[in-house]
This record gives sequence, structure tokens and C-alpha cells, in this order.
Amino acid sequence: MNDLWRFDPARGTHGEWAWMGGSSMLPATCQNCGEPGRFGPLGQFAASNDPGGRDSGASWVDADGNFWLYGGGGYFSNLDQGGVLNDLWEYKRFITQSIVFRNVPTSVTFSSTPITLSATGGASGEPLVFSVVSGPGKLSGAHGAVLTTTDKGTIVVAANQAGNSDYLAAPQAKHTILVKPAGTVAMPTIKPGTGVYTSSQSVTIDDSAVDAKVYYTTDGSTPSATHGTLYKSPFTVSKSETVKAIALLPGYNPSVVAKAQYTIH
Repeated sequence: MNDLWRFDPARGTHGEWAWMGGSSMLPATCQNCGEPGRFGPLGQFAASNDPGGRDSGASWVDADGNFWLYGGGGYFSNLDQGGVLNDLWEYKRFITQSIVFRNVPTSVTFSSTPITLSATGGASGEPLVFSVVSGPGKLSGAHGAVLTTTDKGTIVVAANQAGNSDYLAAPQAKHTILVKPAGTVAMPTIKPGTGVYTSSQSVTIDDSAVDAKVYYTTDGSTPSATHGTLYKSPFTVSKSETVKAIALLPGYNPSVVAKAQYTIH
């Protein structure tokens, strides 16, 4: 057999055993044989590696608490190759890491002021790297630690920390930030306004909000960013119709819909 067990004296009345690795069955082709080893690439730790069943091997624990195994009698990678082994194994106790966000707000009002992302991680010395999982935000700066909001809504950011030869990679940590609107965009002005006219009219739409985008319709339906025409220049109304317009600006609530009804004879 090549099964590995751990005894924890602190559990239960008299302590408890846990099966930690190795095989729980003898090889089907040789009931009197130990399990052959699964070697993997030399020098690389992996959960699939297994020293196989053996006897008379030498073992010890180093100063870092890692278990070492050398030689003995057993089988290599298959049951056709057995005898005196001279393989050297290390069972490494990797140190776990965790990430905790620190001093990052959970709610902000939309603005151009960036948010500094901060978190503490494990002791591996590997940097914490931030990313946007979802929502209206973009990152800049070293390791993405500066967050700029691009609109109102909910932003989910993540922090990752890699492992190394002694530490496991930290589980990804996430943090949610609610970006509240900075206000409501001013209602656009449609000129000329509602009225009865005897000829075609050149219609202009103005909005006092800098950088706001205005969308309009001429069939009486409600405009939006996905419905209607983006206003760029005056247009002509040559028949009776209803013009509606809305102003949109990232980080703000949409404006009230403006309306002008034209009756042309």
C-alpha cells in the first residue's frame, strides 16, 4: 500500500484519523504488490505525484516541517520494474495565504476622483494584483491599484496573490462598490416649441450639461441610448409630428424627457 494517514489527537474523545493521500486499493493485476509510484516532472510538486508503496525506506522531517522519503524496496512507475529504489521524495507543507481588502469604500458618489484599492495578503512577498470583475470601472497604476469610475452602478473588483516555492496562491478576494449617481441631467430644450406652423421647421435641441449626449425621436416614442437618433445638428420637421428628446451623461440619472408637438398645415 502507499496510503498516507494523519492522526489528530485534538479531535474526538481519543483523537481521529484522516486519509490524506495515496491509493486505497491494491493493484488489480498484482494483489501482493505495492502500488507503483507516479513520479511526474522532476522537482515539481503536484497533487498527482505519489511515491508508491515500499518498505524499508528512510524518512525524516526537516527544520521547515517537510517530510522526506528515500529509497527502500518497491516499484517504480509500473509493476514490471521493482526492486531496491533510490528515489528521493519531499512532501512539502505549503503555507496558505489570504487576502483582505482594507479601507476601500463600499459606496461612493460618482466623480472623477479615483479610488485607491488596498488589501493585505500573505507573507510570500508576491504582489497583490487587482482587476475589475464587472461594472463601470477601469484600473490604472501599479498592479491596477487605482480605480476610476466610468458610470453609476455596481463595481466588483478582485485581488489576487500568486504563490511561490513555499506559499500557495491566495484564494481570490472580491469587493463590491456601489457608485451612486451624482445627480440628474438637465432636461434638454427643443426649439421651436410646441405649436401650429404653416411651413417646415428647423429644429434645434440644446442641453446645458457639458458632454451630455442627447437622443431624440420624431414618432412620439421615448428615446434612450438604444432607441432614437443621437442629436448632432439641427434637423427639419416638414409634417405634423411629435419630437421627444432625452439627455444622458455617465454617472448621472437621465434627464426628464422633453417634448414638442408640431402641427404643420
